[in-house]
Amino acid sequence: MVLRFILIATLTLSFQAQARGKKGRSIYLKTATKLFVKRKYKKSLRTLNKFYDIYRPTKLDTSVVRLLAMNFFKLKRYNSANKYFHIVIKRKYKKVHRDVLMALESETLEDLEVPDKLLRIYYRLGQIYYLYYTKTQNTVYFRAAEKYFKICEEKEHLDDNASTYLENLAAKQDLIEKKEFSWKWFASTGILNWQEKLILEDTTTGNQTKLLSNARAMCIGGGFRYTNAFHGFEAQACGFSGSAKITAANPVLYSQDGVGVSGFVLDSGYTIIAKSAKAAFTFSLPLFYRSGDYEQPTNYQILGKAQLSAGTMIKGRWELPVVDFVLSIGNLGWTNMFMMQAAYTF
Repeated sequence: MVLRFILIATLTLSFQAQARGKKGRSIYLKTATKLFVKRKYKKSLRTLNKFYDIYRPTKLDTSVVRLLAMNFFKLKRYNSANKYFHIVIKRKYKKVHRDVLMALESETLEDLEVPDKLLRIYYRLGQIYYLYYTKTQNTVYFRAAEKYFKICEEKEHLDDNASTYLENLAAKQDLIEKKEFSWKWFASTGILNWQEKLILEDTTTGNQTKLLSNARAMCIGGGFRYTNAFHGFEAQACGFSGSAKITAANPVLYSQDGVGVSGFVLDSGYTIIAKSAKAAFTFSLPLFYRSGDYEQPTNYQILGKAQLSAGTMIKGRWELPVVDFVLSIGNLGWTNMFMMQAAYTF
C-alpha cells in the first residue's frame, strides 16, 4: 500500500514538473518573440539562452531554431543564421524544398505551391549568400544567392527587392570578370618611319658635318598583353628591313638615297584601356636598334651607322572587326619614330 502511494506521488510530481517545464519554455519563447518584434535582438537571444541550449540546435524545437536564426541574422551573425535556417528547412520543408529546386531547374516553379514561411527563409538565405559573394567573390555563393532570389522573384515574394538583388549580382559578377587578368598574344605587321641625325666626320681634320636620315621599313613581329578590362602590361618586338635617304644641309657635300637599313624594336609598358574597351593606350620604353649600309667618301666616316637608342613612346590601339589598328609615336633623343601597324590577337 505504501509503495503504491509512493509510486503515485512520484508520477504526479513528474507530470507537474513536465507541465511547468513546458509552460516555462512557452513563456520564454513568447517573451523572446516579443523582444524580436520590438527589434531587441540581443535581449531576445539572451532570453532564449536562459532556458534553451541555443548552440545545440538538434535538441531544440523548430520554432525556437527559427527564432534563433532570425536573431542571428539581425545581429549579422550570418554563419549561425545560415546554419539554423537550413536546419528549419531540413526539419519542416525537406520534400517541398527538393520539389522547389527541381521546379526551378525545369522552369515549372509557377505551378508549385511554396509556403510563405519557406519563401521568407529563401529571401534571407539569398541575402546571406549575396554578402558571402560580395566578400569572397566565390562563384558557389553567387549561384546560391541567384537561386534563392530567383525563387522569390518567381513566386512574387518581395519580388522587386529580389529583382534588384539579381541585377546587383549580375553587375558584380561582370565587374569581377572585368578585373580578372588574362594573357593575350598577338602578331603584328606595319610600316615604321624614323628620322634621325648622323655625323659625317673628316678623318684627317676631325671636322664634322650634320646629316639628316629619313628611313622607312616594313616591321613584322608580335607580342603579348597581360591585362584586364581596365589596365595591364604589354610587350612587343618586331624586326624591320627597309631603306633610307640621307643628306647634308648642303646636298653637294653628301647625299645618298636607297640605303639599306635593318634592325629591331623592343618595347614594353603600362596599358590603360578605355571604358568602351575598343581603345587602349600604352606608355612604353622602347629599345631601337638599326644599322645602315651607308657609303662613306674617302677620308670620311659616318658616325652612328649602327646604334641602339632608348626613349619613350606612346601607342594607341583601336579594335576593329578583324584586326587592331596600332599607332605609335616615339622620341629617342636624336631619333623620332612613327609606326602604323595591324595586329591580330589570338
